Amino acid sequence: MNIYYFIFIWIALFAFFSQQIRVKYSVNINGEIVLRWRFIYAFLAFAPVIYLAAFTAPRSDTVLYLTIYQNLPESWESFKALVRDSESGIGFLFFEWIINRLSSGNEYAFRIAIAAVHCIPVLYVFRKYSDNYLISLYLFVASGCHIGWMMNGLRQFMAVSIIMAATPFLLKKKYVLTILFILLAATFHSSAILMLPVVFIVQGKAWNKKTLLFIAVAVIFMYAFSRYTWLLDSMLQNTEYEGIMENAAEMGDDGVNPIRVLVNSIPMLLALFGRKYIDKENDAVTNMCVNMSVITTGLYLIAMVTSGIMVGRLPIYTSLYSFILLPHIIKTIFKKSSAQIITILMIAFYFLYYLYAYRDF
Repeated sequence: MNIYYFIFIWIALFAFFSQQIRVKYSVNINGEIVLRWRFIYAFLAFAPVIYLAAFTAPRSDTVLYLTIYQNLPESWESFKALVRDSESGIGFLFFEWIINRLSSGNEYAFRIAIAAVHCIPVLYVFRKYSDNYLISLYLFVASGCHIGWMMNGLRQFMAVSIIMAATPFLLKKKYVLTILFILLAATFHSSAILMLPVVFIVQGKAWNKKTLLFIAVAVIFMYAFSRYTWLLDSMLQNTEYEGIMENAAEMGDDGVNPIRVLVNSIPMLLALFGRKYIDKENDAVTNMCVNMSVITTGLYLIAMVTSGIMVGRLPIYTSLYSFILLPHIIKTIFKKSSAQIITILMIAFYFLYYLYAYRDF
């Protein structure tokens, strides 16, 4: 069986067995007793995704990075020369070289190490903050994150995961630690710098003035970029992304598919629909996730009229929080019977989206 579809069956089996065995335990969070998955079961539910990243036949970006990994110089002096000649991704180069030296260039050691960096922070954050860990994992898979990022964008997703590991610090407003994580992530992929202003934009209540201003600016940029395509290239002069729009046009990149934009805007729209419930709840995690979802939508609106290759890759830094938001907001704003129906519809439509977006896998 195709492993990509097997993952869905595996998650369905876990949904069944989670009703038969004690996969959860009670924990007190801000005076409220909530259920969270035990680590061993959370890990086992995630296991096929980890296996896919670490052991299946390499494809897309994985092939390129494996080639670089296998051709890394052995001596420290030669490696320093390689670092000096590199324009970006120096942290990733150090990561590759250390694994290469420790494992004598073993391919699977490299892939397992990357899979660990990719998966452990996501597993940790979903398990700690999601009302329904399994639904969050399902949304992660049905959105194609394991294909679009762990297989084809692995260096940037390492930066995403490093920043996601800083979520507890972000929620506690420990800005210095959060910024240090972002700067570390930027050594893996320079686009991580985007998250520096986001750290401050997402603070406070959901739909605060900062996030509304971000959406307004995104709409203005979307209009400007759609009318004047040269603007983005002009803004990126003297950077490694100079000429991105010209190159995108030559490659037939006319922006992110509007269907992807619509799918990724649903958490924000639901949050807008249930704003009074969110305001009443005033939960720090929910507020942050809503504001992250607003930023995700804004970035996708810009990406829709610019470049899917360049701008379309930026929302991944904020979109993962929507997978925590969706199950919570459905539970919060709908009655139990309605929430069950909407959850079933959500599962079905996300699977149809997966079939549409990743039908070639």
